[in-house]
Amino acid sequence: MTVNALTVFPSSLRPTTFAPEMDQHLSELELFQQQLNEQGNAFALGVASISSSSIAMALGIVNLTVEPEKGYIPGMDVVVAYTATPTMRMLGTVFSYDIVTGALAVDVYSKSGSGTYTDWSISMTSAVDAAAFVTPTGTQTLTNKTLTSPVMNGNPTAPTPGAGDNTASVATTAHVYAERSNAYTMTNKTINWSNNTMALTSGQLLAALANKTGTSLAVFSDSPTLTGTPIVPTASPGTNTTQMASCAFVMAALGGYAPIASPSFTGVPLAPTAVLDTNTTQIASTAFVLNQFANGTLAAGRYKFTASGAIAKGDIVALNSNGTVSPIASLFSAGSIGAKAAYNAVNPTTILQIVNVPGTDKVIILYNENGTIKLFAGTAVGATTNTFTIGTPITAPTNTSITSFSMTWNVTEGVLVLTYINTTMYAVTVSLSGTTLTANIPNNSTLTPNLGYTCCEYNTVQNKTVVAYTTAGSQWALSLTISGASYAWGTALQLSAIAGNYLPTGGVQLAGTSIVAFGFSPGGSTTPYVYLVSINAGTCALVQAYAATTYFGTSVQTIKLGYHQTAGFLFVGSSLGTAFTGKTSGATMTNLASATFSSMTKIHGFSYDTAKNALIVTGADVNGYAVAANLSIVANASVTTNYTTINGTSSNSVIGAYNAAQDRMVIAFMDIGNLNYGTTRVWQTGASSADQWIGIAQAAISNAAAGWIWTIGGYCDAYTGLTVGTTYYVDDSGALQTTGNRKIGVALATNLLFLKGNA
Repeated sequence: MTVNALTVFPSSLRPTTFAPEMDQHLSELELFQQQLNEQGNAFALGVASISSSSIAMALGIVNLTVEPEKGYIPGMDVVVAYTATPTMRMLGTVFSYDIVTGALAVDVYSKSGSGTYTDWSISMTSAVDAAAFVTPTGTQTLTNKTLTSPVMNGNPTAPTPGAGDNTASVATTAHVYAERSNAYTMTNKTINWSNNTMALTSGQLLAALANKTGTSLAVFSDSPTLTGTPIVPTASPGTNTTQMASCAFVMAALGGYAPIASPSFTGVPLAPTAVLDTNTTQIASTAFVLNQFANGTLAAGRYKFTASGAIAKGDIVALNSNGTVSPIASLFSAGSIGAKAAYNAVNPTTILQIVNVPGTDKVIILYNENGTIKLFAGTAVGATTNTFTIGTPITAPTNTSITSFSMTWNVTEGVLVLTYINTTMYAVTVSLSGTTLTANIPNNSTLTPNLGYTCCEYNTVQNKTVVAYTTAGSQWALSLTISGASYAWGTALQLSAIAGNYLPTGGVQLAGTSIVAFGFSPGGSTTPYVYLVSINAGTCALVQAYAATTYFGTSVQTIKLGYHQTAGFLFVGSSLGTAFTGKTSGATMTNLASATFSSMTKIHGFSYDTAKNALIVTGADVNGYAVAANLSIVANASVTTNYTTINGTSSNSVIGAYNAAQDRMVIAFMDIGNLNYGTTRVWQTGASSADQWIGIAQAAISNAAAGWIWTIGGYCDAYTGLTVGTTYYVDDSGALQTTGNRKIGVALATNLLFLKGNA
């Protein structure tokens, strides 16, 4: 409730207004007395209370329940405060109050805080005129208010002072614009704002500028910053004082001097001679160049690189992405291997032979399933899957008298040739359509009965199948010509008359020749043999016979043969993991040497990878696990790379065939650790960096050290035994070869190779 203040107080000092002022004063006293009595009654009843009503802090009418018989009357101003935090409160005017029930309605016009609470303290307060305060938001008209350092935004306006106003009044833009049209006379100088000019005499300017030199010349402050295009007099040529130099003076003084950027020197320019092996942007004098040549550290076709990994003299190296170089052999990445594909669940299963079908993604596998000879065609799938799809097996011709089976692919006829012994020698062709095999009618030879074992190999040069076999106490070979359904057997050739239970364990054609090499393994403690047999128009001839005693002794039970087609090396591997190699030339084999294949303890077979120019060897390691590796020839010696575990459990009969169509090896083995299942896996034999070769190491370079690499255009003297005039290539393993598709260079001498690349 508000008690209105008295507004007029009459005084005898104002006789002319005393009477009307007194009349107004008396009329206000009546209302003043009434309001004062009501205020007193309210104090008597009490105008302070508490409430537990649940209300939200808000503007407008709020309803609370307080104690009855209080002195609240409409129009009284009260404060409703949150008891726990009194600064959170609402200010309002009593709208109504029920003295019996305590129902109190307050019209809130101001609040500080928010939220809903149930603990309130209510008390009377003085009336607050909202117009007396500046509201924080919205539009409000302020009268006689003082704002300290206000920050205004938007487009504030103010009254425009009159012309010549020089007080603290706010200057509007209209006032400023009007004033600039007026001219003001200043002491000894006139500034005219209407055209932005200032008129003064030269004497006035000299007097206004600071004379700091004592020469009566006007100067500006120290280190002035000039803008625009200042102009100064051009000094006479040869002037050497503190006078300011114009652009014309500078250009005349420079004359024919070369600029710093891209200078063009004439005459005989000189430069300091850098120290030996300096490798910076410093200018190289002629003395520096001759000094580098004299010390053998600068030559055409040679560059110094940092090695990543140890590099030996003569290593062919490739450039890494970080600018270092590494031997190609060390960059031969391991290939991926697909999942196992088991093709039978009969115990036991012995894998006999695997043959690739040229020009297709098919291989054919011959196996013994608990006494039954079977074969099937499977599909190798490369790309990223490395999977193998198994076709439907067929049963080979069989009876209790059959002692041996062997197979080879006849490229000309496009059929599989299967040879077997059933008292005498038989052959049968097997056709392939998709993965379906169809055996044709067998044909028998007229060989003497009581034959032992056989193996066969197709010779592409003669279009003949060469068949090796044994009888009691001797080893033999003969040719077989197939044309459609016609079989023509040649005359048998006795290779030797060595007694013993010898077993022909495989044959291999010496690429591009009419020669087939056969290995014969002893059944007891005798010497294994290798025979080179030539074929001419159906007639076989013995070229050479090798007794392997020097390399294997008499304890070896089985040998396998493999041939490196480009290097011309024949590999002979044993069941003990040892091997020897021989370099073939024409119809002879020389340069025999022993070889080892990492930790392989049993060698089961070889296959030639034409894409990587490497021989793939398969076998078992010391744990009996199936393993494989790449074999390359470097400096007439075998190098093993990419050694890979094919099966991580005990395995046997680990043999493989390279499929050129998919650039994959299909490896078959007996999975002893998995119920002796016949199993296959597809192996991607690795990737070479040979395509990125950059040069040959002049000398050995330690890891992380810098060394010289002969590059294209250089003359490499790291090799011996080169053939003059021969072009040399690099294969996947980083070895120097006389055939291939990555040309290195041409031999100019037996120890000098000119690097020219594919040029």
